[in-house]
Amino acid sequence: MLTNKLGIGLSLTLMIAASQFGTANVSAAPAKAPAKATPDRKPAAPKSPAVPAKKPGETTPTTAVKTEPKVEPVLENVIDVTSDDLVNKPHEFLNKNVKFQGDFSSFSSLALDYKPAMKASKSYLSFLIFRKDTHVPLSELKLAMAIPKEKDPDNTLLATLKEGDQLELVGKVFSAALDDPWVEVFKVKKLNAKPDEDKDKERKAAADGTPPSSDVAKDKEKNAKEEAAKRSDVKPSETKGKDDHVYSGKPGIKVAPGKPETTPIPADVVDGKKPPVLDKAPPSGVRPSHTIKAPVKVK
Repeated sequence: MLTNKLGIGLSLTLMIAASQFGTANVSAAPAKAPAKATPDRKPAAPKSPAVPAKKPGETTPTTAVKTEPKVEPVLENVIDVTSDDLVNKPHEFLNKNVKFQGDFSSFSSLALDYKPAMKASKSYLSFLIFRKDTHVPLSELKLAMAIPKEKDPDNTLLATLKEGDQLELVGKVFSAALDDPWVEVFKVKKLNAKPDEDKDKERKAAADGTPPSSDVAKDKEKNAKEEAAKRSDVKPSETKGKDDHVYSGKPGIKVAPGKPETTPIPADVVDGKKPPVLDKAPPSGVRPSHTIKAPVKVK
């Protein structure tokens, strides 16, 4: 009995000692440091393909810019009229859409910045047409048109207008102030361009085989310059004509024109004898009439 109790007590003691030794080892072990948080890495961007180097003289193709078509206003009940009808009866066509023709005269500010029929010059332009079959501007007909945008086809059309171009205009009579028609133009169409008279002349000359007038004028000018150059290059001695000197009758003596030398005729010549003969023959250019002749004796 006693021995069993001693064995049980010894085993308990050993178990307690073993447990204490294990806890001591656990407490003596250093605590591990917490793991550092690693930042999230972004995925690498994909590499762009290498652009090949340009060869000398090579041009890169350009993409064409698409322009949207112009949206034209829809006009209903458009009346075909003449410019004279609008001027004579402006109140009859008030607030109505009209279409008429006329020859372009010039741009002006006649239809702008007038309060009863206001069209501001910041947003509108104005122009005139000629009276029918004349070259007199029709100032009674006020035409105003919204300034087109830079890429608008009307901008190019208006910029190329010349005096005398035949136009077709569509617009609305928005006012009859001063008993004149004030028309806001919506559409402009060039029917015929004024013929170029100079080009027509050149075409006609080419058809006939004659040189153009410009070439004829150039030839005349060129010939005039050549003649002037020749005259400036000639020496004074070379410009003397045949009548620049007159022989006085004495050998080797010359008399300037306008100052003839009066030499008395010898007695032997008066008596009917032969006139004196020059020692030397007169140079070329002297007319025989310049030699002295014997007078005829009158009986």
